[in-house]
Amino acid sequence: MERLKDRRAERWKNGFAALSKFRAREGHCCPSRYHVEGEFTLGAWVSTQRYLKDKLSAERKRRLDKLGLFGTGEIIFGSEVSPTS
Repeated sequence: MERLKDRRAERWKNGFAALSKFRAREGHCCPSRYHVEGEFTLGAWVSTQRYLKDKLSAERKRRLDKLGLFGTGEIIFGSEVSPTS
């Protein structure tokens, strides 16, 4: 059980690092669903984080929000648009 928890924590750490790298290069946190960053399936990981948003720990949610994953506007083709536009 502990090994599974360690593997999940390591995968989350790798996902966050891959998303940080992607964000620095692309300027947004919206990889395609099938995007692979290095050998990491980033698109699927991002989709999972969005789906589990309300179940994430406060720390993980804060880190992803700070990176821009849970912005208040919609992401359209890499640009953030306010909901009132």
